[in-house]
Amino acid sequence: MVKVGILTTFSNWSETYSLVRIVESQIRMLKKSGHDVVLFVNEDFYGSTPECETRKIVPVFTYENYATVTAVPSHLVTHIKETLQENLKDIDVCFTHDILLQDAFLPHNLAVRMINLPIIWRHWIHSQPNNIKIGNLPENHKLVFLNYSDRLAVAERFNAWLDDVEVVYNTIEKHTFVGDDMTSKASKVFDNKDVKIA
Repeated sequence: MVKVGILTTFSNWSETYSLVRIVESQIRMLKKSGHDVVLFVNEDFYGSTPECETRKIVPVFTYENYATVTAVPSHLVTHIKETLQENLKDIDVCFTHDILLQDAFLPHNLAVRMINLPIIWRHWIHSQPNNIKIGNLPENHKLVFLNYSDRLAVAERFNAWLDDVEVVYNTIEKHTFVGDDMTSKASKVFDNKDVKIA
């Protein structure tokens, strides 16, 4: 069994936000596979959370669209890195969602790259990445993108090797499409390993 962290910058759990639905689906799939899941959210998070351990520790600050790496205040990066390093000590694998993508999360992006823990990192990129080039991905870090056709563009944008970009077509758990109230016959169809959702 692996302990999986899902690092987000969520301030609430709004199911109308597509990224929340993706994370919810990942939590469901990981738990169904027998893994422990820890959801990391902003320290000012409010409202209900999914059925997993939730840690409200991700530092919050005034978000800006940073044009360059040098524009990011170093004290922000240091604070985020120290906070995450302290709270990720028991995590084996950590997923992030768009933290390496969006300019406003550049302080988180830089901090995550500096964390010195034996964690396997998978960074989901849900749309075309920004234009800021930061440098090579650290060891144990891989990008996850939605298709093969843009894989090379993603690798180039992140100054990564093509092998550093993994493809996951759809992170939505099958039952999300039909709900939890499926008949047992329909459930057997959707649980069949050969069923794929395009």
